[in-house]
Amino acid sequence: MLDNVKNLLEELKNTAFNEPLLTIFDVIPEVSGEGQINFKGKVLEEADKETLKHFFAKRMPNARLNLDQLQIMQTAETPILRVNKNLSSMHREKSFHTELMTQMFYGDPIAVLAEDEDWVLGRNMLDGYISWTYKKYLSQIDWQEPTHLVSAPASAIYSSPDRKEQIGRALGGLKTVILEELGDMALIAADYQGWVEKSALTAYADLPQSGDALRNLVCNNALKLIGVPYLWGGNSVNGIDCSGLVQWAYRMSGLQTRRDAHMQYIAEKSVEPPFLPGDVVLYGKSLDHISHASISLGGWTVIHSSRTRNGVYIDDALTASSLKGTFVAAVRYI
Repeated sequence: MLDNVKNLLEELKNTAFNEPLLTIFDVIPEVSGEGQINFKGKVLEEADKETLKHFFAKRMPNARLNLDQLQIMQTAETPILRVNKNLSSMHREKSFHTELMTQMFYGDPIAVLAEDEDWVLGRNMLDGYISWTYKKYLSQIDWQEPTHLVSAPASAIYSSPDRKEQIGRALGGLKTVILEELGDMALIAADYQGWVEKSALTAYADLPQSGDALRNLVCNNALKLIGVPYLWGGNSVNGIDCSGLVQWAYRMSGLQTRRDAHMQYIAEKSVEPPFLPGDVVLYGKSLDHISHASISLGGWTVIHSSRTRNGVYIDDALTASSLKGTFVAAVRYI
């Protein structure tokens, strides 16, 4: 009986919980002497516990199930902290020396799933990404619903509107509010509250909401990072990877995507050529092994952060040596 339960658990994990960076499904079964199946371990949310319960109720309708010992990692009581630096990072393990997985901007909300000394197993509440992040770069901050975002790749933050003293740097993609205005300068909320040029900001209310204008905005945002160096796990003007460029260009347009290239494939949104500007063009060995992402500028002309070229550049996906013959799918978010 136990072997059958383990096989069913594996089947469920491979179908419903097969992305370890977006979910937690660490379930251990035990069978009591009375034939009751006891599930221990942890799942991410209460809904995952219900999925497990319904799956076994259907596949083993006569079995007695006990899920009381399952730990739910994120509940209504789970602390939600926000990034308190202009940029923070998530890592594979509890160390800055381990693989950089992704980066977060000031104010991005992080659910604290577990703590280990100076590190937090966090879940980015914007894209669902789960990994380890430095605890001291998170806190409760005085957060207001953003009205603007920094739409320049980066902008100097000054202590006063006369621009005499630079005290920080607001990165493109920062969500913020204007606290005060004076001439061509605006006081904004950031890790260092200070003054930036208004031209570096765009109001969310002024962003296009659909159609060609929004697709073109995604492309124009990506084009702002031409020449920015490739950085695995990066998603800012400081350095960016392929899927990070996709996520950043869409974030700058007021839209949210998943983080990694294979996550950005959504079957229901897949499209065939000819591609529209803003379509996300994906590459790899197969749909199960997507390893690269780009943004179509129209047709097969794409912009991407290329490890081969070590940065953000425009290429023809049909002829570029690093892309030729590796196309697997494209998706249309707009």
